[in-house]
Amino acid sequence: MEATSYEFDLPTGCWDTCCTWWFPVRPVNSVAKVEYMDEDGVWAGEDAGGAYVLQGHDEPKLIVPSALAALLQSAKAIRVTASAGGLPTQQHRQAVIMMVKEWRDAGIALEGIEMTKVSFHIRALMGQVRYRRPLVVD
Repeated sequence: MEATSYEFDLPTGCWDTCCTWWFPVRPVNSVAKVEYMDEDGVWAGEDAGGAYVLQGHDEPKLIVPSALAALLQSAKAIRVTASAGGLPTQQHRQAVIMMVKEWRDAGIALEGIEMTKVSFHIRALMGQVRYRRPLVVD
């Protein structure tokens, strides 16, 4: 998967107590825009406004400077455009190769059968690279 621009809708009304937000995907490479809708329903914000990504390949967080957070506090809606995605990791490749080998050894074809469960080793490899959003408690 190559990096692509994605648009994320952020929660409103919580920017007075925090200036961070966790992305629901990884990796996140960069932030292109932070936009917010004002009281008149007009979208404002042309660039990142000083916002940046911290820990983009592990637990990507959007860090918003306090001046921008003050603007976001009264916004009706907030959206962020960011570049996310990248090449598969070594564990992804290994898991796919192991799964195909298991299917081949078992004589399984993809047509007309029910999907079988993957083995423990394949699940372990996929679990190493699966992204789970951190539990954030304020």
